[in-house]
Amino acid sequence: MLRFVTFVLVFSSLASAGLGVVEVPPARRAEAEARGLLTLADQGDMLFVLLDENDAAALRAEGWSAQVLDPEFAPGTYFMVPHTKLNPPGAPGRILWDDERRAIVRLGEREAFAAQDEGWLLVPLPRKPRLLQPDADAGFDWAPDSAVRRMADMVSLDTLMSDIRRLQDYVTRYSYSPKCESVALWLAGEFAGLGWDVALDTYFLRQPTTRALNVEATWPGIAEPDSIVICCAHFDSYSRSGMTNAPGADDNATGTAILLELARVLATSRFRWTVKLLAFSGEEQWMKGSYHWVDSVAIPQGLDIYGAFNVDMIGYTAYDTNHLVVNRDVASQPMALLAESTNMWYDIGLSILNYLDPDCAGDNTPFWEVGIMSTFALEDSEWGIWNGSNPNYHTIYDTVGTLRPGQVHRVGKLTAACVATVAGPDGPTGVVEPASAVPVTGNTSGTLLFSRVIALPGLWEVYDITGTRVASGRETGFGAAMAPGIYYFVPTDRSSGPRRVLKVE
Repeated sequence: MLRFVTFVLVFSSLASAGLGVVEVPPARRAEAEARGLLTLADQGDMLFVLLDENDAAALRAEGWSAQVLDPEFAPGTYFMVPHTKLNPPGAPGRILWDDERRAIVRLGEREAFAAQDEGWLLVPLPRKPRLLQPDADAGFDWAPDSAVRRMADMVSLDTLMSDIRRLQDYVTRYSYSPKCESVALWLAGEFAGLGWDVALDTYFLRQPTTRALNVEATWPGIAEPDSIVICCAHFDSYSRSGMTNAPGADDNATGTAILLELARVLATSRFRWTVKLLAFSGEEQWMKGSYHWVDSVAIPQGLDIYGAFNVDMIGYTAYDTNHLVVNRDVASQPMALLAESTNMWYDIGLSILNYLDPDCAGDNTPFWEVGIMSTFALEDSEWGIWNGSNPNYHTIYDTVGTLRPGQVHRVGKLTAACVATVAGPDGPTGVVEPASAVPVTGNTSGTLLFSRVIALPGLWEVYDITGTRVASGRETGFGAAMAPGIYYFVPTDRSSGPRRVLKVE
């Protein structure tokens, strides 16, 4: 409540707010979070926020460095131009702000497309602001699961590389090329052939022409079909010769191939929650496809989405082929922690950097803007890629021969494990580690009881090793007379936590 009051006092005239910048010394970071700044871009020491002159004056009176860059806020027209190896000195368009690391410019859509065609790397500022917040709690208490391990182990290196080659062989998947639509239709056929429900989401890259397609594949959940977990990747590609040559093996045939492999692997199981695999086009035109799906499908339909795992450029590193950056915003910490956990539980072998970068721009961004958790799996930080860590980025040299197949394979296994864990395999097979339990101290009935007793909150069902349900209960200490063996405690709702396994001796 206090945060809300502070927010109202500082931003008294949001209707007239413009784009502003506030410097945030590290010592005042917590104070900035408590203030409730409506933030478009969080650069750590610099926040780009909604601000009018009265707000800026009030902040300066409290010792902040604050200024209004554009008094009339125009969402969708602001871009960050990083001063990196990928951009020449200066910046296109109307320069609103500049320092040694980046410039903020204002460009209309046609100007922005023209600048991109000239080779400028433009990173759009989000269209909707968000509040600064401290790190989120870990979320669900997930646990390792033998069914999930089986699915992670099913991920095939050969199939992944075959699909990457198939996508590269289109020569270009540039969003404005007819081949991009051909790829969408091919992906739809692949998903449908594996038994997934498929829908095509149609939009226009430039009104009223240039039709584009997103592909949505759905595997309905059994117990809670309205609860959804998403894995997404973009299949379009980009180079300066986009209409004729944009192979895009790393960016992003790697992520698209992982979607196809997840479709094959997850189709071997049923899940409590619904899984959606989303193949987006138009990412290279600043996430046009994912914005359209979120704004035109997810929000109007009121979809209950836990989160989206975005996989993009995970096939190249110059040195460490075990490296993976899991980019997140503040609210998405639970998903990043899950990635770290599944990597450990299933011996996947990645070196994961859980990286807080709320301005990391990809198909995760539209989800973040509407308050849906998302992570962005990437071979390096965005800043590292912009500074040349992948010399093939957005060139005709981004081909399958430059990839690190082992890296793609490990990220595929990790992604399968994360999605399957959240969706929850349906059935009696469960975790491979025992839940905490307490020894039975006495047995006055003369009947063989559990040698361990477990008390779990919520509603549970108990299965034996054959998959037969043998008991159920709510907030019950399970100690009934049962034969020795392995029993699985499966929650009937997600609030009860992960499934548990208990050995009866």
